[in-house]
Amino acid sequence: TALDIKEQHLLWDKQHSYPIHARKTHHDINLDPDRPLRIGVVSPEFFRHVVGISIIKLLENYNRLDFELYCYSQGNTSDDYTERFKQSCSSWLDVFNLSDEELANRIVTDRIDILIHTAGHTANNRLKAMSLKPAPIQISWPGYIETTGVSAIDYMIGDHYITPLGCEDLYSEKILRLPDNIVCVDTPTYDITVGTLPALQNGYMTFGCFNNPVKINSEVISVWSKALDALPTSKLVLKYRGITSTTNRERILSEFTNNRIDPERIELEDYSPSLEDLYRRYNDIDIAFDCFPFSGGATTYDALWMGVPVITLPGQRPSSRLSLSRIENVGLQEFIAHDASDFVAIALKFANDLNKLACIRDGLRERVEKSPLQDGPRFAEAFSNLMR
Repeated sequence: TALDIKEQHLLWDKQHSYPIHARKTHHDINLDPDRPLRIGVVSPEFFRHVVGISIIKLLENYNRLDFELYCYSQGNTSDDYTERFKQSCSSWLDVFNLSDEELANRIVTDRIDILIHTAGHTANNRLKAMSLKPAPIQISWPGYIETTGVSAIDYMIGDHYITPLGCEDLYSEKILRLPDNIVCVDTPTYDITVGTLPALQNGYMTFGCFNNPVKINSEVISVWSKALDALPTSKLVLKYRGITSTTNRERILSEFTNNRIDPERIELEDYSPSLEDLYRRYNDIDIAFDCFPFSGGATTYDALWMGVPVITLPGQRPSSRLSLSRIENVGLQEFIAHDASDFVAIALKFANDLNKLACIRDGLRERVEKSPLQDGPRFAEAFSNLMR
């Protein structure tokens, strides 16, 4: 359960964080309420990464008179996004080889007011350095939307969809909510046109899911199978790195077989050599299927940008509501299911109304680009207000 997950995070804090008496408690704070805030961001993801593309617009649109931004880079990967981050921040420091104490000392020396950690419990995180409390206010955002359990982290940034009122008990942190979406995604630069609805040419529906196969569990396959069963000529494309491995192939196809779906209708496809190729593959998909209880994030955005609506089934846990937030922000509420049977009903509804589905496809990229999902100045202003 969600509370079980919280307890495991709290246990991690007890076992691995520095003890309270070791934390730095003195912070040299300038109490002038009108001065620029000094905001630090500790991240291993200052490159073309799902987090990197989700925070770059903040750095390129924030008001330099309102706050100074210090980037502490924990990553060992560098690309064109890395250069954009370096050009957009007030200060850049590579911290990959610094100890927890050294990193904490540098943050204290920089007199950071608010320290943001982007990675949560994912690769190359610096949660142990955060547990030394080097800044008076510490925040988790946006790469880990469950609680960190780290008592030294004060806040978690969410929104009204991912972290609705009533979910506070799932977090050790206090929740700060942005008004629209938890992130603002950088616009892809590829010159890829949204194609016509494939079903109009194929004569059958092609569903797709490009999510990590660890999200594709028995219940998910059961619901997807009901939609496929109701549309006997339809097909399903599952695409992700490693999904064609023997382990994944046998597990996934046997599950569909157990649900009376011919494995020949399921296409398993490994990763594309480039993001451009990945985006182009969406031109073969009519509707995307989301996973649950862990929904898509970047994959949902990618599908929407390529004109492919996503059917999602949000639950109570924040990780089940990522797609919900993106879909709400582009006004596609018709694709938000209330339960498993509703998920299937939505698929059938649009499979039987291809003209409406084609109309949605034709205008979806424009809706995405005009939505809060890509409005950098709007997001930066909301974020700045939240920090202030």
